Amino acid sequence: AVSYLAASRSPRGGWGASMGASPDAVPTAWSAAALRLAEAAGIESARAPLAAATAYLDGLTGTDGKTGLREAGVYPNGWVTPTAAALFARRWTGLDGAEAAQRSEAVAEAMPADDYVALQFGALATLGSPAWNAANKALKDALLPRQNADGSFQGDKWTGYGGSVYAT
Repeated sequence: AVSYLAASRSPRGGWGASMGASPDAVPTAWSAAALRLAEAAGIESARAPLAAATAYLDGLTGTDGKTGLREAGVYPNGWVTPTAAALFARRWTGLDGAEAAQRSEAVAEAMPADDYVALQFGALATLGSPAWNAANKALKDALLPRQNADGSFQGDKWTGYGGSVYAT
């Protein structure tokens, strides 16, 4: 898995949603999480691609702590999703505690109810921080009313890309 991730990395340092796709903050955060787990398991070949992921996410993040989707300062679908994704990955890879706390608070306060990716990463990024209670409340307030009787979930703004399985 580490070899595949390393081979599928963009020359820019990040990952796209599929092999050869333009890299962005969200798949790069997922890849960074997998690589961090591999590194923790003692797989040394995870270090170089993890460092590239960290550098890529840092390069997308402006001085205001907001992360662009594909370039710093550019938020085609809003700033919360890429910022929450990058924050989640960077907390796992050594982001300074004070900076992480500041970013966590901003993400928790802005989590949109119609974006399951932002909700997921926002909750994960704030876990263990003072912002967790606000993020957890936003997650529950958004998801619980959208759960169908069969256990599946109503769609969000991304369901058109991933279908009902994605939403659930």
